[in-house]
Amino acid sequence: MAINSTLSIFSVFFIFMSFIKWDSQLRLEQYFHAQKVMKIPSFEARKKNLKQEDQELIELWESFLTGRSAPVSKWIKEDYKNLGLNHVFSPSGFHLSAILVPLTLLIPFRKFQLCFLLLLSGLSFFIPGQLALKRMIHLKIGQHLFNVKIGFMIAMLIDILAGTIFQSPLSFGFSYLFLSLIIFKKKGLNRHFFFSQMLIFYFSSSLISPLLLFISPFLNFILTLLFPLLCVLALPFGDWSFEWGMILMRFLQSCVYIASKITSSFPLWEVNLGVILISYFFYRSQKIMIFSSLLFLSQTLDTAEKSKIKLSSFDFIPNGNIIKTIQRKNITSIYYQDGICRRELINGLWWEKCSPKKRSTKSGKRIKKLSFP
Repeated sequence: MAINSTLSIFSVFFIFMSFIKWDSQLRLEQYFHAQKVMKIPSFEARKKNLKQEDQELIELWESFLTGRSAPVSKWIKEDYKNLGLNHVFSPSGFHLSAILVPLTLLIPFRKFQLCFLLLLSGLSFFIPGQLALKRMIHLKIGQHLFNVKIGFMIAMLIDILAGTIFQSPLSFGFSYLFLSLIIFKKKGLNRHFFFSQMLIFYFSSSLISPLLLFISPFLNFILTLLFPLLCVLALPFGDWSFEWGMILMRFLQSCVYIASKITSSFPLWEVNLGVILISYFFYRSQKIMIFSSLLFLSQTLDTAEKSKIKLSSFDFIPNGNIIKTIQRKNITSIYYQDGICRRELINGLWWEKCSPKKRSTKSGKRIKKLSFP
């Protein structure tokens, strides 16, 4: 595949994300909407008798399987976000492949695999949310009936025609970006994924570590190996399966914690338009354009952190009655029964950010961050 085709994939994603963010700013609301998720009853029952550290691990384990990331500690989610591993909290192709690969090894008959996928597609209509997972099921069905490229186009077309693209545009955009690279670009995936993460960090106004070019593939490899085991051990076989699952979670979280410490020890990059251009021209080995982009870089640096508009990772709308309103300079805080909304004047526009009421622990104390050796 030519480099121009890779540029086309990145360009379409950049334009798509630009329209999403532009539309969200016009409507003064976040462009990511939370989806309905499921709970695992056996996990809920086990949380009562566990220590705080183990409770956080089992909540993390459950979020891998269901996408229910709300109970996961803020610092744990921050580590996964900084390492570019947010995809583990949304059941998608990564999760489906982790289940189908062992199945295809045990039962290599394509007709049986197709029947299994059709069964999953039928059951998916009764599962709320999980749009990325449903999209991947359609892709796999198209791959079995035709080929992987046609399956990809069928999955994207179903989302557009069914209107699910408007339910979660970010999920659609991420699926398009990463699946396009996996299907149409076989070589240099590490570089392409790193550049993709740069684009994502650019639209989320976050800093990125250059070490992700090497650390992220290693962590994804560990997740690929452990996830099928975590799926099997989550079944209610008994205490032994739960204990082995917790051992694997402790090992995984230790790797994530160490990787997060390493990346945070080095300077982070501010991802702006100048950095993106330099990275692309460096990839194309165009030295003259690299120097030209360096001149443009100084105009794109923005050290005024206050002028950056940071959007939360979910869209919360309070439903309770208003308790009180506090007016400060350029900031208005509105307290509801189930949450709080803050309106702030930034660059001449009012921005509103809402968050739910913080949940309290049994002891009434703040949950401490997990510490690993």
